[in-house]
Amino acid sequence: MVQRRVGVAMAGGNPVEGKQQEDGFYSTPEDVSWAFLDWLERTGIVPGVVPSGTPFHECCCGDGRMARILATRHPVVATDLVDRGYGDEHGPGCDVTKLDRLRSPVVVSNPPFFLADAMLERLLAQDFLMVAMLLKTTHFNTQGRIPRFRGTPPAYNLGLTWRPDFRNLGRPTMNCNWFVWIRGNNDLPRYDVLERPALPPGIMPKPARPPNAGRRAREEATTATPSDVVDRVALLDAA
Repeated sequence: MVQRRVGVAMAGGNPVEGKQQEDGFYSTPEDVSWAFLDWLERTGIVPGVVPSGTPFHECCCGDGRMARILATRHPVVATDLVDRGYGDEHGPGCDVTKLDRLRSPVVVSNPPFFLADAMLERLLAQDFLMVAMLLKTTHFNTQGRIPRFRGTPPAYNLGLTWRPDFRNLGRPTMNCNWFVWIRGNNDLPRYDVLERPALPPGIMPKPARPPNAGRRAREEATTATPSDVVDRVALLDAA
C-alpha cells in the first residue's frame, strides 16, 4: 500500500488530500493563469495569432477564478455545465463534449482531467484559432493518446516551474503544463518553461489557508491504517 501511494504521488497524483472533487472541479490558482497570460504577450501569440479583442472562452469556468484574470486583458465568455456562482451560461448546452460550434475561436480552460480527451476531440475539430488546456504534465505519456499527439499535436508544451496548489493546503504534489494548440500547426510541440509570477496587488489574493489544516491532517492520519499513517506523515513533514 505504501509503495503504491508513493508511486502515485511521484507520478503526479495526490494520495494525501482525500477523494477527488465532485465533477472533477479544482479552482485554478491565480499564478497559473497569470503565467499563461504573460507568455501569450511575451511570445506575440496575441496579437500575432489571436487578434486583439478576440473573446477568450473559458468553458469550465467554475467559480470564475481563471476567467476573472483572463478578463483583465481580454474579453471573456465564461460557461460551465455546473453553476458555481459565476459565468454567462450553465447547463447541458454548455457541454463541450457535445458542442457543434465554437462560442469563440479561442478556448482557454482548466478542464476536469477525465473529460479532457473528449473535450479536445470536439474543440480541435472546429475552426479554432487557439485552444489552451491546463493538464497534467504526463497527459500524453500514454499509449492511447499517441494518435491525438501525432494527428493534432499541440504547438506548445509549457511546463510550470512550480506545482499548482489547487486545494490551498500548502503541499501540492501534481505537476501541470499548459498545452496550446494553434490552428494549422502540424509540427511537434515547442517546449518552454513558465516562471511563477508574483500576483498583482488587489487581484484575487490567494485565499487564506484553512485554519488548523495541518493539525487536522495529522489527526486524520492517526485514525488511518498503518500504511496510511506512514505515507501521510512523511508527506506532511516534507511540506
